[in-house]
Amino acid sequence: MKIDITKIPGYESNMPAEEVLKLISGYEIDLSGYVLKATADKYASEAADFKKKYNATLSEQERKDAELAEQNKQRDKELADLRRERAIDKQTAKYLALGFDAELAAATAEASVDGNTDVVFANMSKHQQDREAKLRADLLKSTPTPASGDAPIAASQQYEKMAAEAYANGDVSTGAYYTRLSQTKN
Repeated sequence: MKIDITKIPGYESNMPAEEVLKLISGYEIDLSGYVLKATADKYASEAADFKKKYNATLSEQERKDAELAEQNKQRDKELADLRRERAIDKQTAKYLALGFDAELAAATAEASVDGNTDVVFANMSKHQQDREAKLRADLLKSTPTPASGDAPIAASQQYEKMAAEAYANGDVSTGAYYTRLSQTKN
C-alpha cells in the first residue's frame, strides 16, 4: 500500500525528517473496509469452483433453463439501456430545438430521464442566463452608432431657421408663427 504523506493532516513541505517520521508513526490508517488482494482472489476462485460444481450437478433441462434465464436477464438489461438512450436522445433533440447548446442539452436530457429535477432546473436557469446575455450582445451589435457631426439643434433654433425660410419665400404668416414658437421656452 502506498501512502501520500502530503495528505496527512499537519504535514508541511518544510518539515524536518524527524517530525515527518513522528507524524507518520502517529497516523492511524483505517483498513476496516478493505480486503487483502490475496483474500479476495481466494474467495473469487472458490465462488467460481462452487458455480462449476453446481452447474455440473444440474440436469440438462435445468442447465438450459439457467442459461435461458441468464440470456433473458442480459437482454432485459440491454433493452432497458437502449430505451434509456433513446429517451435521452429524444429529450436532447427537444432541448436543442429550444436553443440549448449541445452539451447543456445532453446533460439536461440525461438528468430529465433520470428524474433529477434539481439539475434540470439548474440547467434551464443557466440556459436562460446564456440566452439573455446573447440577446444583449445581439442588441448591442445591432444598435447603430450615432452619427458624427454637429450637436442636435435646439427647438428654438429650428423654429428660427424655419421662420427665416418662410420670410425668404414671402410667407409672412408662417414666418410670424415660427418666430413666436422660437421665442417660447420649451
